[in-house]
Amino acid sequence: MASANVRASLVLTLAELYDLTDDSHMLQESLELQQCAVRDTPHTERVRVRYLCSLGTGLVQKYERYGGVATLDEAIGVLREGLAVADLRHPARPALADTLATALELRSRSSAATPADLDGAVELRQSVLDGLPEGSPKRGGRCREPEPAVAAGARGLP
Repeated sequence: MASANVRASLVLTLAELYDLTDDSHMLQESLELQQCAVRDTPHTERVRVRYLCSLGTGLVQKYERYGGVATLDEAIGVLREGLAVADLRHPARPALADTLATALELRSRSSAATPADLDGAVELRQSVLDGLPEGSPKRGGRCREPEPAVAAGARGLP
């Protein structure tokens, strides 16, 4: 367990270094360590979900910075795997759903877009919102409902 904790700490440190320096080698090394963590952790261990979340997030960052639809597709696959195995009360579940929604939104703007990408992103974000208790600061402030014509126009409806 100690080696897993050290590896997790190193992943975080490398990710922070990448954020500060924009050094692609730091991001790549962090991703490789995260892939090892996922590969080496049995499917039955609860911590594997966190590793999948971290790897998926790192792959989304890599796509945002360097492009590559294959990287984005890998991120979507990793995040879907994490979401599939995370029980409804797993603390990483909201982050998985939110990051997967981001990845689907990104793909909707790429050459690999599928019609279901934006619908999936909306459903995932709604599931995160539905999981937050009323009054939670994470829900955001109160907003008025959009006018029906504005909401319909946003969806491309007449």
